[in-house]
Amino acid sequence: MSSKTHDLAERVAALEQELLEKDQELRLAHAAIEAEEEAESLHRFGPRCGWLVGLLIFQSSSSLILEYFSGLIEQHQQIVFFLTMLVGAGGNAGGQSVVLVVRSLALGREVDFLGQLQTACGLVLVLTVVTFGRAWAQGVDMVTTLAIGCSMAGIVFISVIVGTLLPLSLFKLGIDPAHSSAAIQVLMDISGISLTCAISLLILGDGSAE
Repeated sequence: MSSKTHDLAERVAALEQELLEKDQELRLAHAAIEAEEEAESLHRFGPRCGWLVGLLIFQSSSSLILEYFSGLIEQHQQIVFFLTMLVGAGGNAGGQSVVLVVRSLALGREVDFLGQLQTACGLVLVLTVVTFGRAWAQGVDMVTTLAIGCSMAGIVFISVIVGTLLPLSLFKLGIDPAHSSAAIQVLMDISGISLTCAISLLILGDGSAE
C-alpha cells in the first residue's frame, strides 16, 4: 500500500513539474508576442512621427540655452569649438547604456545598475583625460581647458545614469523602451549644452548670462 502511495505521489509531482514547465513556456511565448508587437509599432508611421516631432520641438530649446549664455560664448568662443564633441560624447555614452538595458529587459535579465555606475566612473576618468589632452593640443588656455574637461566629466556621468534609468522607466510605464535610443540623444544634447555653459560660467567666472 505504501509503495502504491509513493508511486502515486511521484506521478503527481512529475505532473505538477510538467504543468509548471508548460506554464513557463506559455509565459515566455506571451512575452515574445508582446515584444514583437511593440517592435512592429516602431515600423508604423504614426508612432515614429509622433516621437520625432516631440523630440524635435524639445530639442529646439537648446537655442534658448545658447541665447541665454550668449555673453559667456562671446567672451570664450573656444567653448563652441568643443561643444559638438561634448554633447556627442554624452549621446554616445548614454546610447550604449540604453542598448545594454534594453537587451537585458528583452532577455528577462536584471539590470545591473551598480555595474553601470562603476562603468560611468571609469568612462569619466578616461574621457576627461582625453578631453584635457585634446584641448591642450589645440592650444586652449588652462582655465578654459579645465572648464571643458569638467564639462565632459559631468556630461558623461549623467548620460550613463540617464541612459540606464530612461528605458527602465519607459518599461515600467508600459512604453516600448526602444524609444529611449532616440530620446537619449535629445536629452543629452540639451543637458550637455546646459552643463557646459553652466560649468564654464562657474569656472571662468567672467561670462555674463543674459
